[in-house]
Amino acid sequence: MGTTVRPLTEQQSVDGVAGEYDVDIALERTSWTGAKASLESMRQILTGEYGDKVDKKERPSCERVEHKLDEKTGVGFHVDYVPIKQANGRNAAHRADDKWFPSDTKRLVEWFSDLSDDYKYLQSIIMVIKRARDSAGLNNAISSICITALVCNSYEERGSYAEALLHVLDRIVRQTSVPYSELSFTLKRRA
Repeated sequence: MGTTVRPLTEQQSVDGVAGEYDVDIALERTSWTGAKASLESMRQILTGEYGDKVDKKERPSCERVEHKLDEKTGVGFHVDYVPIKQANGRNAAHRADDKWFPSDTKRLVEWFSDLSDDYKYLQSIIMVIKRARDSAGLNNAISSICITALVCNSYEERGSYAEALLHVLDRIVRQTSVPYSELSFTLKRRA
């Protein structure tokens, strides 16, 4: 979506732990069988290809391959392989209950692309807020998709980049300064 930020190095991070690039690859098929079986099948294939780089932890909806860290910075990357079953829309696997749930990342990317065509500073504001999150050591507390949703929900075109950024930050603070039960969001639609 054009909002990737370079991970902080060991020296830049608050806790001395370098960040990672997070790459997601959706593997779409109509022939996936059960959700859990599809994840297990993918794990076997990835293990055959990448060996001990395949993360031992079983994740809810993907299989992860960890890649080498940069020796100078400590920054590494991992790739999450996500099976997507094409049946009545796009659906992602959920390992725990062996079910498929609606998850149309392609549609999300198309929606975001349309929105960012209309809003000049949208992508860069998302990147600035992601960098602020990382610099504050909150990368495990606030997901990138959450930041994207908050910024998209709060964005209004302003006269300058600085005005748009300050407006987004103000709206996010106001929106999230209410009790959890009162939080609500409506995703913007292209005009």
